[in-house]
Amino acid sequence: MTDRTPTDWSSEVMRRRIAKRYAAERRFKYLGMAAVIASASFLAFLLLVMVGNGAKGFVQTEIALEIDFPAATGGATPAQFSGPAADANMKNLVLADIVAAQAETEFGADG
Repeated sequence: MTDRTPTDWSSEVMRRRIAKRYAAERRFKYLGMAAVIASASFLAFLLLVMVGNGAKGFVQTEIALEIDFPAATGGATPAQFSGPAADANMKNLVLADIVAAQAETEFGADG
């Protein structure tokens, strides 16, 4: 049979057990709060980055610029930009210079 004596809640052994239990509950509570705060911080960071990157779309300026590629490239044909040598031909084309020259021609030096 088992011993059915009542528990002495005021004994030193029980006080130590209760103190350990309360300490474990406090640690659990603080670790839970730390986890919630960390996840909220990551969420706030993610939202700030998304809003920051999305806001750039509203300040971005796009203009239509008509470029006569055969004249600007010295007579380049579409066939030169297809096939195995397409990447090399595209790199040799230097599109940034062509676009800058056409923008200066169309909008002026300050354009």
